[in-house]
Amino acid sequence: MATTNPINNATSALTVNSAYSLPTADGNNGDVLTTNGSGTVTWEAAATGVTYEEVTDSTKAMAVNYSYGVNRGAGITLTLPAAASVGDVIQIIGIDGIWIIAQNAGQTISVGLSDSTTGAGGSLTATDAGDCITLRCIVTDTDFRVTSMMGNITIA
Repeated sequence: MATTNPINNATSALTVNSAYSLPTADGNNGDVLTTNGSGTVTWEAAATGVTYEEVTDSTKAMAVNYSYGVNRGAGITLTLPAAASVGDVIQIIGIDGIWIIAQNAGQTISVGLSDSTTGAGGSLTATDAGDCITLRCIVTDTDFRVTSMMGNITIA
């Protein structure tokens, strides 16, 4: 009984089932294999999730998929991004000073069964320098839900 070998290594490029051409070189430490959907497989850097930034200015316009270390004794006002997609995440880590999350027009933040005032008048405020919070966008551009928090956060 004859068998067919689905792996062909005749040209030094590894091909699997005549459908996938694997790279001929090693990737970098931590790289992952990705495909373009047409059988080409390449090495790419693995996604890192969120980017960390320490904030020391009095105000900060936040971006999605960022983690902010709040480090200003006099406090920091962080404004939600005007554009956010469902699933985007924002984290705030209290290092030193109180933080306030300000909203843009039409935005709301839900904390359990409570919601902030819709629009620019709504906000969340830390009550202690070590307060931390994670928000996730649940409606494109407008609605965010607190998925975790540490401390006593004031909802306005």
